[in-house]
Amino acid sequence: MTIQSNPLLTCSTGVPPAAVVLGGAGLLPFAALAMSSHFPWLPAHGLSVTAIVAYGAVIVSFLGGIQWGFAAGLPGSGPDAGKLALSTLPSLMGWSALLVENSVGLLILAASFVGVLLTDIAWHRRGWTPAWYPKLRFPLTLGVVTLLLVTSSAYLRL
Repeated sequence: MTIQSNPLLTCSTGVPPAAVVLGGAGLLPFAALAMSSHFPWLPAHGLSVTAIVAYGAVIVSFLGGIQWGFAAGLPGSGPDAGKLALSTLPSLMGWSALLVENSVGLLILAASFVGVLLTDIAWHRRGWTPAWYPKLRFPLTLGVVTLLLVTSSAYLRL
């Protein structure tokens, strides 16, 4: 059994407009903080890298919660313990990114977002997510990972 979306509540890509707007809005803090990390005269410069790591940890944990919901909502005899366990990894990765130096935390987060996307794609291929979900997740993940790497490049400047 696959999860269906309501065609009356979708945009041309099949993604619900609210998901597009809210997902896109979620990129704004990443973009603002990535920019601030490269411009020392901006007021938020001093906290920008710490803030983007913290925000990234929250968002990757949120994505793990979405996976938990998909795993819990699968039809059949109940949630699969393996899928539930896998869906806790994004939160643990986000937490670990908070415990290390920010330059390492940024890389942990970038890898975590890619890992979550790969899991989402695999689950989608099995019919465990709405049909539109990867169409939303792929560009958002590309944006987030790019912005995390842009922020990490602030450490590479001499």
